[in-house]
Amino acid sequence: MTHPAVPWGQLVHFFGRGDELPPLMTALWFGEAEQRQQAARQLAGYLEHQDSVMMATPVAVRALLTRLDASLAQGNAFPAELAAVLLPVVAAVTDYLRNSHVPSQLTLD
Repeated sequence: MTHPAVPWGQLVHFFGRGDELPPLMTALWFGEAEQRQQAARQLAGYLEHQDSVMMATPVAVRALLTRLDASLAQGNAFPAELAAVLLPVVAAVTDYLRNSHVPSQLTLD
């Protein structure tokens, strides 16, 4: 699962550079069960940490959702490992929107 147009090496996650993310995303989709679980744990930690996200997070989430869309269109099931990656990110973004000074039309109340 490559993303040649994305300058992964210029993006950062919580523990390093974004060029570590494409191999993990590939393992998440195409690896054996243990590889998928390990990739999900690493991605979750790289993309969300202590209710925060980094600059690589939205790019990686978009790549994962694009791949999910294609996979679901082919009749594949939603991979449980993907939920383990996305749910903490969604929770962090939701908390941010609830607690930040964003325009009222964007709040989640």
